[in-house]
Amino acid sequence: MAVPHLIKGYSKYLLEFLADYADELSFEDYFLDVGCGHMRNLKLLIEIGFENLYGLDRELTTHGIPIKGFIHGTLEDNLPFFRDRTFDVVVCNFVLMFVDPLDIEDSVNHLARITGKFLVIETNKKTHKNEKTFFKDYDFRQILTLIESMDDFVILHKSIAHEKIIAKREGL
Repeated sequence: MAVPHLIKGYSKYLLEFLADYADELSFEDYFLDVGCGHMRNLKLLIEIGFENLYGLDRELTTHGIPIKGFIHGTLEDNLPFFRDRTFDVVVCNFVLMFVDPLDIEDSVNHLARITGKFLVIETNKKTHKNEKTFFKDYDFRQILTLIESMDDFVILHKSIAHEKIIAKREGL
């Protein structure tokens, strides 16, 4: 049985990001996919030619995808251990809606802290919540406001209606 959110494959928002900012990216950039799950985004990045790919997920497998590193764990438990600006690009697709609302601010701050160039965040609208999900009572506007308040980040793209953000560390 196909998992509904995997039928379409990778995040189209990630593909749009790659197309829009290709001239600012290098195949040697370090990517972290937070909540990499079935590795669909990392597989896409490998196919494009990126080399330094890392994934973080509570799942126990890389699904055979050859990446540089896999961290078994959660955003809340593992991001505090990374050095500042460890990764050039941090992708966090469809993860923050599972984080306890009390941990959202710390989680977003850690995502930004470990980001060297670009931070790509996408959540799933609350209207997609049903009895089979583990969505927390998150507020996308809170996530956006947190990033907008950071002195060293500029929002390149945002969509409140579709719950998407691309932010860039200023001075790059």
